[in-house]
Amino acid sequence: MDRREELFDTIQRLLNQANDTSNDIMSRIASCNASSGYFEAFLRSLVDEAHDGGASWDELAEMFGTTPANTKARFGAYRRYGDDDE
Repeated sequence: MDRREELFDTIQRLLNQANDTSNDIMSRIASCNASSGYFEAFLRSLVDEAHDGGASWDELAEMFGTTPANTKARFGAYRRYGDDDE
C-alpha cells in the first residue's frame, strides 16, 4: 500500500467514526478534526504530483482561487522557492 492509499484509508476511517452516532459527540468532533490533517497531507501529495508533472504555480493557484505566491507558500517545498521555478 502506498502513502497516498494509507492517507485515504485513514481519512475514510476517521470520517466514518465522525459520522457514527453511537460515538459521543466529542469523539466525533475529534475524529473529524484529525481527518483534516490527513486530508491536507493527501492534498499536498496531489499538488506535488501535479507540480512535478509540469503544472505551474499559476495553474495550481487558479484551482485554489488564490495567487501563485499563496499557493507556493502553502504547498511549495523550500527547494521550490526560486523565482525561476515555474
